[in-house]
Amino acid sequence: MSRRNLLLALLAVVVAVELLVRDGYENVIEVHLEVLEGLAGKTAAVAASGGRPTPNDLTEMIYPLERARGFLEDYRDQRQRESYREFASLVDEYAGLVSAIDAARGEPERWQAFRGEIQPRVADIDGAAERVRASLARES
Repeated sequence: MSRRNLLLALLAVVVAVELLVRDGYENVIEVHLEVLEGLAGKTAAVAASGGRPTPNDLTEMIYPLERARGFLEDYRDQRQRESYREFASLVDEYAGLVSAIDAARGEPERWQAFRGEIQPRVADIDGAAERVRASLARES
C-alpha cells in the first residue's frame, strides 16, 4: 500500500471513529433520558396514588442514577458540549429527588408532607430532559 493510500485509510478510520463516538454519545444519552424520566414519572404516580416507594423501588431509581453518572465519567471529553452540561444538571436534579424520597419514605407523616413536592420536581426533570434534547438538536 502506498503512503498516500495508507494516510487516506487512516483518515477514513479517524473520521469513522469520530462519527461513532458522536452518534454513540447521542444515542446513549437519549436512553438515559428515557430511563430517568420514566422512573421519576413512575415515582410520581406511586405518590399520587397514595403509596410510598419500597426499598426495591428506591434501588430501581438508584441503579440508573449510577449508570448516568458513569456515562458522564465515560464521556467527560464531551464536557464542553451544552448537552453534556445540561445532562449533568438533570442528573443532579434526579439525584436530589432520589435523596429526598429516601429521606421521606420511611416515616408516613414525613412522606405525606413530601408527596406534594414530587410532581413539580418530576416536571423539572422532564424540562431538563427537553433542554438536553434541544441541545443535542442544536449540536447536530
